[in-house]
Amino acid sequence: MSSSTTLIAVDLRKLQEAVGSKDEELKRQAIDHSSDAGDQTVWPIKLVFRKEGGLLLNGESVTPDELRTELKKTENHGVKLHCVELRKGSPQFKFALAGDYINVITDEMQAGTVAAWKWEEPDEAGDSDLLPLEQAISELIDGKLTVKDEDWTYQYGYALECIARTIGEHLATIEGDILLTHLKLKTPLSRRRKPVKLPRSDDVPEISYMTPEEVQSENARLQGIDLALSTDEETETSRREYADAVARAAAVGNAIVAFGY
Repeated sequence: MSSSTTLIAVDLRKLQEAVGSKDEELKRQAIDHSSDAGDQTVWPIKLVFRKEGGLLLNGESVTPDELRTELKKTENHGVKLHCVELRKGSPQFKFALAGDYINVITDEMQAGTVAAWKWEEPDEAGDSDLLPLEQAISELIDGKLTVKDEDWTYQYGYALECIARTIGEHLATIEGDILLTHLKLKTPLSRRRKPVKLPRSDDVPEISYMTPEEVQSENARLQGIDLALSTDEETETSRREYADAVARAAAVGNAIVAFGY
């Protein structure tokens, strides 16, 4: 599965003040931006691995071949696959793009290990642990986070992205390693840190940021770096895209917040 990093220019103080502001208009606008964030809150495909063996696809029993055929359909490209699992034990796969999930699931199916996975349908209490993105946005703006389970707290990271998109400007989404390590530019954005306090999460998005002062310094530093890479045209393009994003943020005195998936 390919990775990417989204860069958003933002007034850092305004972003920090948004958390706990209880601003209802900001909440509405941020929810409107939720479709632009890296995560999605609607999973058209629900897959259940029963502890006694076998698969349920949207409530219907299917064979591995039938599942593979369904996931390869054009209309399912890029949608979210909601996989239900036990709270403890392997495997840890829960959510993924349907197209990418083929490689994770079907290869294991061919190995004949499905029955050993011990996955099962959860009860109603298990279902309630899911944190919809709209709820995460509302809670972050209200300053009252209710979910502590690290299986779901990643949604607060996506909520922060929605807020940043609302009050800031999308600069670029750069394909490659999460948080731009593939650019080999020693960018400060490769260091994981959060501009606001968020609960610990064991899932993406990975978050980093540069203050306005750091953006200015980074812009000046990049002016003295040769961005050309004769051996890797694609990475060179990404390096130039990153430098352009930094220059644009520096020109208006903004910070940059990065979200990597």
